[in-house]
Amino acid sequence: MTPVLDRLPASLFPVRERAIHAYALGMPRSGTVSVFDCFKNEFRAAHEPESRFLTFRILDYRAGLAGESEMRSYLRQRDRRLGLELDSSYLNADICDLLASEFPQSRFILPMRDCVSWTESMMNFLLNKPEFMSKWLKSHIYRHMAMQFGPPPYSFAPEEKALQEKGLHPLSVYLKYWTEHHRRVIATVPAQRLLVLRTSELGRSARLMEDFLGLPEGRLQQSVHSNAAPRYHGLIGSVPPAFLRDSVYRHCGELMSTHFPEVMARLDAESGQASGDARQ
Repeated sequence: MTPVLDRLPASLFPVRERAIHAYALGMPRSGTVSVFDCFKNEFRAAHEPESRFLTFRILDYRAGLAGESEMRSYLRQRDRRLGLELDSSYLNADICDLLASEFPQSRFILPMRDCVSWTESMMNFLLNKPEFMSKWLKSHIYRHMAMQFGPPPYSFAPEEKALQEKGLHPLSVYLKYWTEHHRRVIATVPAQRLLVLRTSELGRSARLMEDFLGLPEGRLQQSVHSNAAPRYHGLIGSVPPAFLRDSVYRHCGELMSTHFPEVMARLDAESGQASGDARQ
């Protein structure tokens, strides 16, 4: 019914009281399901609500086929219709500027995963779900990925041969997307309305989210690791350590050094160790 409902005037839908108004806008494979799990028992929460329809709206907006006023009107109607207290979706990052200005009382939670483990998880996801890489099926996920990753053909370095053989993208494509996503959110959402949490620490972050949202202690469930990949492929291990390190520094260096300095130190150590082993 969504295509019908989103054409109706917002006034037809009841105004529902909200204890909170929050958005989670982490990347795919970064913990949006885990954040949803924290809220789902106590609040009106949804994970990627109406994602197919929202994706097509975003694609039209980014392509200039829909104007800003039209997009804002759609978001207001959608918000009134769904009445969510927590909306957890990677798609929220594409429109975080509009959400922040249209709903000034809202708060934003950004689960953030380091770019290396995120890239590996994204590769696993795509290999486990090959339908999302099929240009023939043209799913909304494929179309959104095409917008974020850019059109093929892609240029692969010799060090990325294993990725190319598996039908994946070059490292630079994943790393650029990682940086653009986080930069957009951090630069757009007012700092006092944004809570950045490490994905690896979500299981211990219920109290931080409660404080941030003005909730009493104990309202949120402790998160567990949700939506784990069913099969691990280990493709990131096929990339030479020095090439991986240089790629991360080139595309994600500033954000990674700020939020994940220990990962950068590990990449330096692994690259140095590999270089030493090669000289022996």
